[in-house]
Amino acid sequence: MYKDLLEILRAFIGLDRLMREVPIESEKYVAYAYCADGGFGVAIPFEKALEIHEKFNNILFHTRILKEQKFLCLWTDSDDLVVPFAGVAWDFISPGVCDENRIALLNTPFVWFEKWKSLVGNYAKDLMAYDIIGELKTFLLLADAGKHPVWTSQTLSAHDIEADGAVYEVKTTLSHAGRTVEISSLEQGEEENGLPLYLCLVRVQQSSNGETIESLRNEIVQKGYIHANEIDSYLMKKGYTPEKSEYRKGYHVYRISAFLVDEKFPRLCLTDFKENKLPKGVESISYTIHLPEEGERTIYPTE
Repeated sequence: MYKDLLEILRAFIGLDRLMREVPIESEKYVAYAYCADGGFGVAIPFEKALEIHEKFNNILFHTRILKEQKFLCLWTDSDDLVVPFAGVAWDFISPGVCDENRIALLNTPFVWFEKWKSLVGNYAKDLMAYDIIGELKTFLLLADAGKHPVWTSQTLSAHDIEADGAVYEVKTTLSHAGRTVEISSLEQGEEENGLPLYLCLVRVQQSSNGETIESLRNEIVQKGYIHANEIDSYLMKKGYTPEKSEYRKGYHVYRISAFLVDEKFPRLCLTDFKENKLPKGVESISYTIHLPEEGERTIYPTE
């Protein structure tokens, strides 16, 4: 029961490579507490071929091998959070009435994960899946048009894509009509190496039948635009691998608009400041702009 689990987890703090069965109310299913890799957690047997590796706050939700058997695990290395972790862990291993909770967890593990991620909160400011889809879709659009794009957001470049003598900054939104976007640095609003700069606004909506990181990645690789190892390395750096649920989350891309970033475009540059320098003590600037209707050009869908 919960108190047994909490007692076991507390006893495991500071120890390593131990595993102990946790009593639960089920004649069919079992659950274990374990300590490994400088932390502690709970585990249930998991026979699916699916590999999982997700994280929210200080909790790791993943598949791993323990004692030569595959388990679905919940793990943390935060000793001071043992009590709140035990509450989440108990929900994870508790079988429920007629084992309903365990059956649902084994069949749809990501549903359980998304529920707890939303309740506990995930405050990491990583790019959302639709941001990556926006970049990949824009890259694919440019490649199909014969512009030989390079996905530069993984290099030291300030912008996302370079293609045939121009650079592109991609912003993706779930808003159907909103025209405000966040510019995260002065460099994002400035030309790079004298090349013309375009801001692309990608509008998407979540859809089970939409494009995914996986589907766009596969199309780009199959068409020979980027080698598989290269794009997989890029996506891994962004935090997206096949084990992530967001890797297969679908979004319908229904419009991409392009804006030439020039003297008429709303932006801040170093030349707007005295002596072309930021004020003393200011290290960086981010700001919000309202995109003008003048100069907007729809590049997807094409007519």
